[in-house]
Amino acid sequence: MRSKKLGTTLFVALLVPLLLALPRVSAQPELQPVTPQLTTLPLTGVDQTAYLALDSGSVGAAANRRPAVLTPTLRTKPFQLLGVTWADPEPRPDLAVSFRARVNGTWSDWQPLESGAADGPDPGSPDLPDGTPQARAVRGGTAPFYVGPADGVQVRVEQVGTPSRPLPRDLRLELIDPGASPADDDGNASDDGNAPDNEADATDDDAGTSPPEDDANAPPANDDPRTPDPDVSPTDAPPADAAVTAAQPRIHSRRAWGADESIRRCCVRYLDTIKVAFVHHTATSNGYSRSQVPKILRAIYAYHVKSRGWSDIGYNFLVDRFGRIWEGRAGGITKPVQGAHTGGFNSADSFGIAAIGTYQNRAPSSQLTQAIQRLIAWKLGLHFRNPEGSAVLVSAGGSTTKYKRGTRVTFHAIAGHLDAGRTGCPGRKLYARLPVIQAGVRQLMGAALWNPSVSASYLAPGGRLEIRAGVLTEQNWEVKIHRDSPDNAPVRTFSGRATPDRGTRAIRAVWDGRLEDGHPAPSGTYWITIDSWGGDRSARPYVAKIQVP
Repeated sequence: MRSKKLGTTLFVALLVPLLLALPRVSAQPELQPVTPQLTTLPLTGVDQTAYLALDSGSVGAAANRRPAVLTPTLRTKPFQLLGVTWADPEPRPDLAVSFRARVNGTWSDWQPLESGAADGPDPGSPDLPDGTPQARAVRGGTAPFYVGPADGVQVRVEQVGTPSRPLPRDLRLELIDPGASPADDDGNASDDGNAPDNEADATDDDAGTSPPEDDANAPPANDDPRTPDPDVSPTDAPPADAAVTAAQPRIHSRRAWGADESIRRCCVRYLDTIKVAFVHHTATSNGYSRSQVPKILRAIYAYHVKSRGWSDIGYNFLVDRFGRIWEGRAGGITKPVQGAHTGGFNSADSFGIAAIGTYQNRAPSSQLTQAIQRLIAWKLGLHFRNPEGSAVLVSAGGSTTKYKRGTRVTFHAIAGHLDAGRTGCPGRKLYARLPVIQAGVRQLMGAALWNPSVSASYLAPGGRLEIRAGVLTEQNWEVKIHRDSPDNAPVRTFSGRATPDRGTRAIRAVWDGRLEDGHPAPSGTYWITIDSWGGDRSARPYVAKIQVP
């Protein structure tokens, strides 16, 4: 009996260290949609007790004029984000809106809300009910502000400028509780964003989607009229292991931040291509934690949809101060989805990136700017754009842009919201970083092609086709003509060495409709491909289809 007991003791003594050495496996919190809760309160009149306290300075804000609206200190349901909206959808920069909130039992200082925001849908947008710009279901509003868990608020509205306009109709305070999800604190939502560039947290229907062909008629930026040296020498094939430039960065999906797809309405509209990246800031607070970001996204989503009346969150992508990129508007991260971020130019082949925070007086973190660089490099690369070039967009008009409907406006390929609208967005400090972002995008894009084109989609008898493209770095190139499929062996090949100083003529080949042996090409469908590479990096190939009669 003694020996049996001793044997059992020895077995347990040996087993315990082994069990302790095994890796601990914790259950992965399930990603589930979270429905934000909205509380609306009417804003009317001036509370006299609050006004006297304001005059005495006891609330910490000097009153240099009588406010048009001043609430008492209100005890409310729990909320984390707030904004003020009104019936008319146009921005009201003549309103000075401020608030203070009760957070963890303590009243904050007075904080301003941006009331002249120039974001929102274009006239005729699917964001508008029935697609009509007259629809009043879309409301004007301030930028939202994330305060964290709060249960009290006080709001003050002043009219600035002379003469003062009437107050907008139906002023409302919007309080949003984004709810909570176990996944908010999970690694999927709070990792450091340093996944490999080819790893993307995207939904399955986003994967493998090809972007539309580039618009060959887009006005070329920085085109150099000089023709290339015709005495180019043949080049070697690109290295088999050459990396395609500006691969897709890691992008956290809508599911990762708990988007409730049931509150999204209407439809997704796709653009023809992407020509311009508009950079924004959300004009919300800067001191958020990693785990608060999904809550901020859910709250902004609810504010745009439930409070402002849009069909979805306005931005295509959002980037936090930790360098993580988040999917915004639904429709597919690889696709040119029309957003509601830059009034007048949402429908004009652009996409919007919002930096979470306010960057008027505070510089963005290096992680944030580098994430914007990765995102823009990938997105412009999908559509063969020169990050240092420009594009002409046509304004759709509306009250949120400074350009009348039909105005042709030239924008840098990487522009700030204030370039298009009556706004200070993306803030003075972030706007000043756009040249640095542009330089970083160019470096990431490396051997990329820009504005590739074929002069026609039909080769007339005795005619010629001109194939052109610009490059960002010196590199080798090949233009190949394939019959029936781009996967077939080429029937004609051109090659050369391209330099950036030749504009869209850096790569230039002219096909006279003849095969390699000099015979005329038989009638049928042909595919033209452009491949280029420099060092160990290769450009994303360009492919175009033509007909030979």
